[in-house]
Amino acid sequence: MNAYSPRRQSKQWLDGDCPREILAIYYDKREPSDPYTIFYTCVEGSGLNRSLTYVGADESGRGFHGELRIADAAAFRYRNSHRACKWSEVHKPVRDWIIADIKRWKEDEARDNERLDEIETAETNADGDRYDETPVQSIFPDIPDN
Repeated sequence: MNAYSPRRQSKQWLDGDCPREILAIYYDKREPSDPYTIFYTCVEGSGLNRSLTYVGADESGRGFHGELRIADAAAFRYRNSHRACKWSEVHKPVRDWIIADIKRWKEDEARDNERLDEIETAETNADGDRYDETPVQSIFPDIPDN
């Protein structure tokens, strides 16, 4: 199956210093609790269970994370295309929160990649099987290990 890569909004909307990790920005003034919906470029999952990560944020910079299946995200973007918002028009607290969130996301991704590298470079025995030299401790401290 081909890798899905969603189309970003044009430079008209993702202007100025907009991070490359942002896919699309929408502003709906009818939603006072979270008028901003910002989609990230990362696609999670595989097959029919693929989803796009998004954040909903209010004008003070408080927000939450969510995921929408690819089809639902495409429908949302189509229905709300007239609510597209320029990065330069997003309130500064929201921009700062988004940039910090992307930084945390990259740090978490780098840490996860380091852990995967550690697992891949684990020592192997003569048969080529992987093993870990860390002693295993019993989860039941009252029962002695045999």
